[in-house]
Amino acid sequence: MVAAAPDVAPNSDYAELRRRVMQLRLLDRQLGFYACEIALTCSLAVLAIAGLVVSPFAWTHFLVGALLAFATGRIAMLLHDGAHRQIWPPGRRSEAFCLVTGPLLTGISAAWWKQKHDRHHAHPNDEHLDPDIRISALAFTDEQARRKPWLLRPITRYQAYLLPVLVLFEGIQLRLAGARYLATTRCRYRRTEAALLAVHLAGYVVLVLTTVGLTGLLIVVLVHQALFGLYASSVFAPNHKGMPIVDATSSWSFLERQVLTARNVRATGLAAWWYGGLNFQIEHHLFPTMPRNRLQDARPVVRAFCAERGLPYYETSLHESYRQAFASMHEAASPLRSPTDA
Repeated sequence: MVAAAPDVAPNSDYAELRRRVMQLRLLDRQLGFYACEIALTCSLAVLAIAGLVVSPFAWTHFLVGALLAFATGRIAMLLHDGAHRQIWPPGRRSEAFCLVTGPLLTGISAAWWKQKHDRHHAHPNDEHLDPDIRISALAFTDEQARRKPWLLRPITRYQAYLLPVLVLFEGIQLRLAGARYLATTRCRYRRTEAALLAVHLAGYVVLVLTTVGLTGLLIVVLVHQALFGLYASSVFAPNHKGMPIVDATSSWSFLERQVLTARNVRATGLAAWWYGGLNFQIEHHLFPTMPRNRLQDARPVVRAFCAERGLPYYETSLHESYRQAFASMHEAASPLRSPTDA
């Protein structure tokens, strides 16, 4: 299940905000929108596969790998939305969709992704409970930096500079973490997911090898996996990194926790499409089942409500969101650097 709001008393601020959003029917299903989104994503995937078939040169293999990375990223966004029950309510149809977009098409375990992402939504930026800020080689607070083992400290020390390289491995990390979860954890559809992961891996290797050969395989796979990791990280990293960290002294309500730990990113046109609606991160965290095309309509409602309650609502530009994220990571690692490295 998607993490539910614990603060839903009839007279709570969150309950009032939810009533306003529901009056505008912003939580209604958007099957027409998702039909178009699925069709467009499938077209991108077919175009990438067609590119594999006709790719004659090494430089075209790079282009095909990049197109595959983008198509995989868009499929992963559909997995994200399906796991949040934005497309269909809980049931077999929704579960089947996640199995197809997860282990079969992207090679990512849907069960692993869902439990991890639900924990993030329930405890955003909680240094002890949010899995997105509990990463072995990275630190998001001074205390996390000080607790790093000596073997990882060279990476953590200059993590802000190394991050553009580290995210190139994010796609591989997502797949390995999902496979490890299935191997060690009992969950629904465990055997089905394992079988689909095997089908994905075998089909992927056979498809690329038979179309572009062994040398082409190396190029396409490296470019595909690296740029997929870069794309996924570019969408998720600016949303919370550099925002307040929740610790044991925090006593925020559900509404406060979701609003204060997230930032919105102003994006229009192609940039907004690139983000898949996740640039409206505050609205997404407040209403995770809201279809992504309605998040922009919820923005003025949420912003006005926060102003009424005196609650900071943070929104910034695309460039500034990345600058703040990198600056906060550099600052978090400062205990590991000498004064001359500051």
